[in-house]
Amino acid sequence: MEYRLKTHLWVNAMVRLHDRAAIPIAILHRGDEDAGGLMIKQDRRGRGICLWTQARDPQGRLTWIRPHDGETLEEADCAARIERALKRDPDLWVIEVEDRDDVRLFAQPGLF
Repeated sequence: MEYRLKTHLWVNAMVRLHDRAAIPIAILHRGDEDAGGLMIKQDRRGRGICLWTQARDPQGRLTWIRPHDGETLEEADCAARIERALKRDPDLWVIEVEDRDDVRLFAQPGLF
């Protein structure tokens, strides 16, 4: 059995870490506090937008993937993808990070 941190605790920790690193972060949609999925909108400020979502790797570990084939997105396309994801899963959390330098604190392995 794999133990997982409740989603709202993970989100709160990410907000604090990003605040400490002076990286703007905002919660765009609050999902289920205990087991909601996560989607991160990474605004690369002039270099496009990336969407990240959690998935399982072949070994069953949680990892982050970009479901749009690694391409950067325009704002309208990103908003449409988020809207479709929320229609499929209203328990989803959506977080926006302004991450010009690709720091990606949320994706560091072993952080949680």
